[in-house]
Amino acid sequence: MKICIIGNANSVHIQRWVHGLAVQSIEVILISTKSHGCIPNLRLLTPRSPRVKFFLLRYIFALLDAKKLKSMLRQINPDIIHMHYLRAELWYVLALRKQKNLFVSVWGSDILDDINNRVANLGRKKILRQAKHITATSNFLAEKTRQFTSKKISIVPFGVDTDFFCPAQKNSENIISIGFSKYLKHIYGADYLLRAMKIVLETFPQARLKIAGSGGEMSKLKKLSTDLGIEQKVHFLGWLSPDQLKSMLQTLTLFVMPSLREAFGVAALEAQACGIPVVASNIDGIPEVVINKKTGILVPPHDSTALANGIIALLQKNDLRKDMGAAGRNFVKQNYSWTNSVKQMIELYKQSSNDDSATDKLSSSNL
Repeated sequence: MKICIIGNANSVHIQRWVHGLAVQSIEVILISTKSHGCIPNLRLLTPRSPRVKFFLLRYIFALLDAKKLKSMLRQINPDIIHMHYLRAELWYVLALRKQKNLFVSVWGSDILDDINNRVANLGRKKILRQAKHITATSNFLAEKTRQFTSKKISIVPFGVDTDFFCPAQKNSENIISIGFSKYLKHIYGADYLLRAMKIVLETFPQARLKIAGSGGEMSKLKKLSTDLGIEQKVHFLGWLSPDQLKSMLQTLTLFVMPSLREAFGVAALEAQACGIPVVASNIDGIPEVVINKKTGILVPPHDSTALANGIIALLQKNDLRKDMGAAGRNFVKQNYSWTNSVKQMIELYKQSSNDDSATDKLSSSNL
């Protein structure tokens, strides 16, 4: 079976899908607008239309970009074309029109951003109308996607490798380490966490906060930590490789996800796989991955005081943290195994191929 994935080669999720399918003896070709040295069979696509302001030129370039993508797809001749992250730009709409076996996996912001943009919504509807199969990472995201399509949506989450993300022996119970791992963007609530940390330090002055991630909010968040007078207690780690992220998670006392919007929450699952309890916002898809009062504590979003109270409640109870950590790892192993996610996707591929074979046989018998 030959699968052509359309996605961002710099995304760790795309890298995992390419590798996960390849080790199952599936031929995978990735078409990306970004390059990444670790991905074999990568085909680079360099579109011009997104950088053009004038409508007429943008339309002409969209036609040219669509022609280029269609030509690449003809050369590859895959059994299945799989778009990871719904791209609703005109040139994708034109290139994927009449493609026979198109899968679309929605990830989150591709559905939740620009929700009132009529042009973007039209593109979403056209791509999803063309799709033979649609997957979403969570039930919440599937429900949001249904405003653009009436087709069946399968839930295939970003699974976690629980052999890789696993618990490690802590050095000392006296060390309190609170962690956050996300792109540094306002919707992920790092500013609320910093304000909550100031409150937490009044009860636990020995606590430390580790913020992993890069993004445009870095300088603003560093300034906020200084303004709050807690800069000595906050460590900005920047972007971490998977190995570095695992090492950081394994040192934590608890993990915090104060998102203001979150379609899924794979970072919380990675922490739970390491046996770390989670304090998170009770919003969107997070309640699917953090079970309140069992694997963590859910608190209202936009509320630093509630966030601080949740953190303090866990820091005060060692046994509760241990129980939640063990329950969290078991929950991830049972429901969000990366191996199971890959198997799920391959089964959908096979089902699609079998449907095509049955259709071909029916067509032949009617000749």
